[in-house]
Amino acid sequence: MADVVSHTLSTNEAWVYGKKYSRRVPGPMQAYNVQKLIFHMNTRPSVYQRYDADRGALFAEYKLTEEEQDYIETMNVGALYQMGVQPQLLAPFAGRENIAWPDYIKGMETPGPLRERKD
Repeated sequence: MADVVSHTLSTNEAWVYGKKYSRRVPGPMQAYNVQKLIFHMNTRPSVYQRYDADRGALFAEYKLTEEEQDYIETMNVGALYQMGVQPQLLAPFAGRENIAWPDYIKGMETPGPLRERKD
């Protein structure tokens, strides 16, 4: 019987188009509210409309920190990923926010704002 070699990733690694990305291992609840908001914006048009209309109230409803709010508003996908937000949630949100795919991949490789904060 041939030896079987398996390759598993820890929960703090992901593969995006053949490139492995690592992140800090977050506390158990660190990214929960951010992921919940992004999931709701991806799946519920009314939540996304509220994000456009009154994001301050929406952020307060989801109990986001100022840092988390800044990451979302500036589309800092790398920082959101390092915080623990799943790329499967970030990619559709970035697309809805008109972030081009090459810019999204670059943002995952090198965390930093992909746009200016909207006030």
